[in-house]
Amino acid sequence: SVFADAAGRPKLGSGTFTTDHTSPFDERWGGWYVTGSHGSMRHMGNVICTDEAHELDRESGANQDDLGEFFRTDSYLTPHSDIVALMVLEHQTQMHNAITAANFETRQALHQSYQMNELLEREPDFISESATRRIESSADRVLKYLLMCDEFALTDSVAGTSMFAKEFASMGPRDSEQRSLRDLDLETRLFRYPCSYLIYSDSFTELPSEVKARVLEKLKSILSGDDQSETYQHLSDTIRREILEILKATHPDFQ
Repeated sequence: SVFADAAGRPKLGSGTFTTDHTSPFDERWGGWYVTGSHGSMRHMGNVICTDEAHELDRESGANQDDLGEFFRTDSYLTPHSDIVALMVLEHQTQMHNAITAANFETRQALHQSYQMNELLEREPDFISESATRRIESSADRVLKYLLMCDEFALTDSVAGTSMFAKEFASMGPRDSEQRSLRDLDLETRLFRYPCSYLIYSDSFTELPSEVKARVLEKLKSILSGDDQSETYQHLSDTIRREILEILKATHPDFQ
């Protein structure tokens, strides 16, 4: 998210924001077009910086359902830049980043530990304490993102302008009560059940066993209620139980 000038170039001196589900609403989508309703919340989309003050008129870009006043939308595949799709995208990109970082960090930690085993004449598969700490730290980062820790609380409901929300929700596996991790809330948070649907992704499935096992072990402890640490207090007992029931019915690692 950037402060964009009339030519679409970012005013880097004004700063930039990496957008994800923790971002304040008023820091999102600078330099992007955005369609959809979001009540009194304001974002940086649909507007440009017109002077050196690096100020944005967030009001003029709010609650837009038609981009025709900005450009000819018939030249594009869709006239929408759906706000719900953007919210899902920003979560998805950063969740994948956390998974990828955990994969890389774990492989690197293990490789370096095994190298030291040769030098110190230890057992070939011995994992050092430092490597274990690195793997556990990576697992914690994945887990916090997976469970939507520090998510920005919506103060108004959000609605898109396309069929994205309905189509996105329809793609998820469902339990016997027709619940899915792809169900959207859009009233106070992004997802109805705050556990990322990317737990079903190939990138999560193919994490090295050393880090994946730690994520799953801690996740089960949190969802069962055994882990009541402050980090996960945004999850009520009911939400924990519902997420666990969905995963037991739809995810092979919980069956």
